[in-house]
Amino acid sequence: MTPAHQRDAAAAQDEAEEIRLGWRMAGLAFVMSSEAAAGALIGLVIDHFADTSRWLLIGGVTGIAVGLLSFARGAMTLNRMVAQQEQSRRERGVPPPAPLPYKDEEDEDDDDADRDDWK
Repeated sequence: MTPAHQRDAAAAQDEAEEIRLGWRMAGLAFVMSSEAAAGALIGLVIDHFADTSRWLLIGGVTGIAVGLLSFARGAMTLNRMVAQQEQSRRERGVPPPAPLPYKDEEDEDDDDADRDDWK
């Protein structure tokens, strides 16, 4: 395999890893919201059968707390994975990804002024 093919394979592997991490991050939000909803639902069921009104609130708050704890743990795990990925890139000599272009508010105002000239 030529060095160019090796670089392409490494780049494809890095991109696949970044996509996998992105989906895991999206999954964290889903898990957090589903845990909060599950806590509220359990509280609602207890309220219905016990003929009370406080368990929905207790279940909802507990679900939110569990969801936040789960989110924090998952975020820390993903942070370690990203740090390991960056370390691996540095060891292989792969340059860091290019930063995204930054457009500040002044640029947006200039664009609006240009559009007004055409009216």
